[in-house]
Amino acid sequence: MLKSMPPQASSQSPQNLDFILQADQPKPKRFGGGGSKTQRILTVVIVGIVLITLIFVFLTIMQRNSKSGSAELIDLAAYQTELARVMDIGAKGSPSSAVGGVAQTGNLTLISDLIRTKKMIASKNAKISKSDLAKYETKSIDDDLEAAKTGNDFDAVFTKLIDQKLSDYKLRLASAYAAQNDTNIRNALRSLNAHAELLPFSYSQ
Repeated sequence: MLKSMPPQASSQSPQNLDFILQADQPKPKRFGGGGSKTQRILTVVIVGIVLITLIFVFLTIMQRNSKSGSAELIDLAAYQTELARVMDIGAKGSPSSAVGGVAQTGNLTLISDLIRTKKMIASKNAKISKSDLAKYETKSIDDDLEAAKTGNDFDAVFTKLIDQKLSDYKLRLASAYAAQNDTNIRNALRSLNAHAELLPFSYSQ
């Protein structure tokens, strides 16, 4: 009668079994996928291009926002330049010390406000040229005021001219204010508008 043989112990050690089990487990994937080295490099390049594009778009939007309203400020500076020039003509040409004195005050106030407007423009990283400032320069005004001086009607002509220019100036202040999204600039423009309201430009009233 045959005796059953006891089962033989496995000849493989636990260390060998661990090796086999580990070999069957999937290896963790590296960044960029488990493809070839060329595919991984291509993935990194594509991701880099996308990030650079997003950064460029973001910076472009930020730059546009920072310059928003600069055109209106440049237009305002140009009008301030011409209005100050005309006030200077009145200060020097009026036969009346009262009218001449008020014109001088207006000239100095506008020059000061022009400096502030230029600072607002610079804060937006925008530039203003001499040709920009000369946008509203009208030499025919000089001729009209010179003729008024000859006809002994300088103050009346000058007053009417300044009244109209002041109205236009206030409109440009309002336009510049409406175009701004910067609180500091809006507050500065409120200050300029207050100056315009205080200046006694109207001599006829």
